[in-house]
Amino acid sequence: MSCNDGFEHVRTSTFEAEYVDETGQLSFDNCAASFRIAAQEGDAPLLTITQSATANGSATLCEGQVIVVKITVEDLDTLPLATPPADPWVGWFEADFTQIDGTVTSLDRGPFILQRGI
Repeated sequence: MSCNDGFEHVRTSTFEAEYVDETGQLSFDNCAASFRIAAQEGDAPLLTITQSATANGSATLCEGQVIVVKITVEDLDTLPLATPPADPWVGWFEADFTQIDGTVTSLDRGPFILQRGI
């Protein structure tokens, strides 16, 4: 699984991330993926993205050996601003997938840094 140490993004463009099974041994065709962003680790999510698209179009897609997460600008705007506003907002994300048998596997977790953008 390709994972990273966190994400840094701007509020003014759509956020996209891909998780790829580089071993070729997994299939995500029958899974459900979830991507959650909270203020800090262990907090309740401020934003949850699943395969059921939000009203703003954010969603996850599971297909073959790839899981794609897409978060629209409108959903990024629902996350808090930093104090002072010129600083980036630093939150925490967790991504996982649920297999058809109900087994939940963590894909990735770490800081989610959101710059104001231009």
